[in-house]
Amino acid sequence: MDQEPLRETAVADCTTARARLERARAGWHRFEHKDKPAFVRWRAREFGALLSQAREVEEQIRDSQALVHEVEMEMRRGFQNAHSAYQRVMFRRENPSAAAEEDVDLLQEERGASSKLSDFEKEALFQEWV
Repeated sequence: MDQEPLRETAVADCTTARARLERARAGWHRFEHKDKPAFVRWRAREFGALLSQAREVEEQIRDSQALVHEVEMEMRRGFQNAHSAYQRVMFRRENPSAAAEEDVDLLQEERGASSKLSDFEKEALFQEWV
């Protein structure tokens, strides 16, 4: 069988594919080195103040979410209402050294109190918490 036409077809296909690959590489290079930096500069020039404001708002949202999570954990840990848990969390944030001492005292109290509670009382507290 004569393989020359098959080889010519394969060479033509390969040449076409290489040319497409080179065009794609050139386009990618142009995008990475010219288009993308130009877009970043344009976006910063046109929307710089808004982007900065958006970053600040995102940071405030993250801080608020952390506060809410901390208050929820305090509510679960101490069987407290939201207001008193919030006050404790804010006190702890403002006075980290006093809060550490308070936590140590609280842990010691909990150890002593948990040994005094009956199984029924523990179950009732758990059901109330749930």
